[in-house]
Amino acid sequence: MNLNDLEIFKTVYESDSINQAASKLKYAQSNISQRINHIEKYLEVKLFIRSNNGIEPNEEGKEFYNYCLRVLNETEFIKTKIKNNKQTLLCSELLFSYLTQQNKFFTDSDIDIATTTEINKKLQNKIYNKVISFNKIPNYVLEKTETLNLAFFNNDKDNHLIPLLINRDEQCPLRQLSLKVKTEHQNILEIDSLEAIISLVELGKGTALLPIYLENNREIERDSLIQYSLDYYYHKISK
Repeated sequence: MNLNDLEIFKTVYESDSINQAASKLKYAQSNISQRINHIEKYLEVKLFIRSNNGIEPNEEGKEFYNYCLRVLNETEFIKTKIKNNKQTLLCSELLFSYLTQQNKFFTDSDIDIATTTEINKKLQNKIYNKVISFNKIPNYVLEKTETLNLAFFNNDKDNHLIPLLINRDEQCPLRQLSLKVKTEHQNILEIDSLEAIISLVELGKGTALLPIYLENNREIERDSLIQYSLDYYYHKISK
């Protein structure tokens, strides 16, 4: 049993399907089945319940899945520590746009950009040297906390029926704050991306809570003088 076997098991477990796992990993379905059988033979225990509807993990399978995550994450951790010539950075999509404007990035880093929800998923599969996010990250060292200033923007203030635009990502901090402070009868419109929200505000099609720095380079106007703030966090890998 090797690391590739652990990756295969992890993919099968998360897909609930040998066929889907084979498609994701670009292996033949028979090869995936063979490797799962090899793991079960090696451990001398069944890890999945097979039926006509597919497969599902039993208790032993769930326990082995947790083991796979630990081993794969620790392996990635070691690889990252050994590969010191290139730093890896995981950053919130919203914060990446802001920090780029502030010239706060270094060219010696490989950068992954993700939504708030995607950040948690990426951290399950890869170890990063640094993480910049709106949430505090367990198992990383908190280096510093900074603040992003926000305000509501609206290019059609005379239209009282204009909807509140929010990101579809339920973990998005701007979405959560927008819903917290919105008026009771305000209509809500969910949008897939920050860029689309900004464009709709520019067209006068909605109001949205956005970073204040955007007013310097986009055609948007503040809805009021009220400001809000969100903390964000710089993390580094623990040694």
